[in-house]
Amino acid sequence: MAKRYFGLDIGPQHAYLAVLDWNGGEFSHVQLLESHRQDIAAQLAELTENLSGDFKIGDRVAAALPAKSAYIRTLEFPFSEAKKIQSALPFTMSSQIPVAVDECLTASLPLHSRQKGPVSVTAAAVPITAIQDVLDQTENCGMPLHVLDLAPFALFSGLGDQLSQGLLLAANSNETTLSVIRDGGLQDYRLLPQQLSDQNLNWLDRELMLLVSKSGLHKPVIYCVGDAVTPQVMQHLLDQEYQVRELTMTIAGQEIPMKFMLAAALAIRAGMNKGIKSFNLRRGSFALKGEWQKLKKSLWGTAILALLSLGLLTTAATLKYRSQAEQVKSLQQEIVQIYRETFPNATTIVDVPLQMRSAINELREKSSLLGDVEPGALTVLKKLSEQVDNVAIQLDEFNYNPAEVRVSGNTTSFEAVNQLAEQLTASSFFSRVQVADAQMALRGNKINFRLILTLAQGGIGK
Repeated sequence: MAKRYFGLDIGPQHAYLAVLDWNGGEFSHVQLLESHRQDIAAQLAELTENLSGDFKIGDRVAAALPAKSAYIRTLEFPFSEAKKIQSALPFTMSSQIPVAVDECLTASLPLHSRQKGPVSVTAAAVPITAIQDVLDQTENCGMPLHVLDLAPFALFSGLGDQLSQGLLLAANSNETTLSVIRDGGLQDYRLLPQQLSDQNLNWLDRELMLLVSKSGLHKPVIYCVGDAVTPQVMQHLLDQEYQVRELTMTIAGQEIPMKFMLAAALAIRAGMNKGIKSFNLRRGSFALKGEWQKLKKSLWGTAILALLSLGLLTTAATLKYRSQAEQVKSLQQEIVQIYRETFPNATTIVDVPLQMRSAINELREKSSLLGDVEPGALTVLKKLSEQVDNVAIQLDEFNYNPAEVRVSGNTTSFEAVNQLAEQLTASSFFSRVQVADAQMALRGNKINFRLILTLAQGGIGK
């Protein structure tokens, strides 16, 4: 996922902004912006105007207050629990600074997780007004800070891999600091009372001698960073037999100019989640309340529109359901009415469709006796009457099933019975005609007979 990290270096006469695009696990693009307008508000406005693209939710911004804004002290605690240290920090710091601790925000550098027992802690007390001023300025230009660090500690985020042991000279138009570096970390530093220039190099020599004597280092390496460290300054240090090393930074194949070094280091600081050896003053009452806060109004508007849409959909669904329910009720009443008209003798109505299907099936069974796909009783009776010619018969019984028909009746003579059998045998409608019985009737001159007629398969069509 693509992200952007912003580093903002604010000075009395300048504002530098470094924007690093993070994509695919590496920095892919660098944008460097600067402004030299009269006040911070105008500088930030110019930077945001020239910025490529608007701020997004995933963007992270880091800035740093100058070293002169804070009181830095090294404190000793008999315990190493982080929560206890944070609770005791204001009380311990109150006796170490020349201002009321209630007017300051206190913070400390993170400890090594494995430290036990008494610990030495580097702590900072920063006036609340200094913090609030920077936060107000950045918030007003739509650039909320995620990290507010302190110089010169912020430099270690992007330059720490170049620092091992020696002195760090950081100088720009804002201030000059000399830091003691041991084991890749800042052990102590001095905020020098003058800004560094080619005209006060003798003053720099005295400050270096004092710090070298205090630190116990002999002819240490002097790491240089900042646009106030000119080639003349570095040559002077070489002439004093110091080892001089100018810090450099290359990101995404682009070499970062010296004046943007702090801004680039802060941009890297903005993206750091682990291995942080610096401060973040965005804590307590100054903690960032969340990236979504800047979208609060639009989110409320979206939520209201969503609720209104949901209400409209619910109302439409309710009206549609009621309309369909009324239609179903009307159809059910109509079905019941049709059932009563069709089957007037029905007394109990429970499930009209089921009762209707049952009645229809019953009628079909009955109708099959009169004629359906197979030859019915009426069809057979009609064929029987059509085949009898010049024979007077009276039928008393007609017993039908789809395979055969049994008929019984009487006629005038035995010859008439034989004639009847012959005429029916000649019909292709019957495959077999059998005289099952023929005898004289007890009364009258009639001959009772009984015939078994086997229906021919497909005979109905012949």
